[in-house]
Amino acid sequence: MTREKIANNARTIEEKDEIISLTYYLVTGELIFYYEGEKLVLPSYGIEIISETYRNGKKVDEEREIYENVSPYGDKVVELIRYYADEFLSPVHLFDIMEENIETYIEGFDMMLWEQYRVAI
Repeated sequence: MTREKIANNARTIEEKDEIISLTYYLVTGELIFYYEGEKLVLPSYGIEIISETYRNGKKVDEEREIYENVSPYGDKVVELIRYYADEFLSPVHLFDIMEENIETYIEGFDMMLWEQYRVAI
């Protein structure tokens, strides 16, 4: 699995004298299927979000979450990551938000299996 930084966003919470920095990554891997003894390999893209909290210039907290296997189409996942960065989505909420929308993205695996291998699973 590899990752590529797509976006970064930060906010200052003045009443707590904190800065929260969120970094969004495109995670790249592969999904492997076996169909009638044949190995089928598809690209797979996911999202990683890292949240770092700084107080008085020192990092006091870090949270991260990865949601793998969103889609076989990297451009669609990059578009989603940019939207999440604009909305300042934190790692804590990544799974909840993705579970609501994942069906529209994972259909791409079925489409790509058909396009590349003429296999419907």
